[in-house]
Amino acid sequence: MKRWLIVVVAPAVLLPALAVIVFSVLAGGSGKEQETRVTPSDFPDFVYSSPKVESGYRLAVENQQLFDRMPCYCGCGAMPEDPHRNLLDCFINNDGSFDSHASGCDVCLDIASDVVQWRAEGRSVTETRSLVDAKYQSYGPATSTGPAVD
Repeated sequence: MKRWLIVVVAPAVLLPALAVIVFSVLAGGSGKEQETRVTPSDFPDFVYSSPKVESGYRLAVENQQLFDRMPCYCGCGAMPEDPHRNLLDCFINNDGSFDSHASGCDVCLDIASDVVQWRAEGRSVTETRSLVDAKYQSYGPATSTGPAVD
């Protein structure tokens, strides 16, 4: 009887544990969004310079994978020392520290707000990217962001 109990109990315990492990590995992702996972509790003082700036940085923290796929049109892609590759770079550096650039740039903050709003409206990542391009391309050159694939 005890042998049957072990056989019955073991799968009941092991399967959920295995499912948690598999989900954790699959949800972990790869690439920049994993490298830059930060929280608002890590904010430096420049993030609190205005409610708009604080909101932008909070949106960046909450939407890192999305911002990584969106371009910025403020000209930051042409900065000589640290050219940005995407909207996320305006807020968060590769090492997970916060970049002060967006704290003084309304274009970055406006794109951040628009991107999150458009996604909340149910638009796909590709549609959101097209809307960013259409609305902001006249502001300056885009960052070298790769394609926004859903």
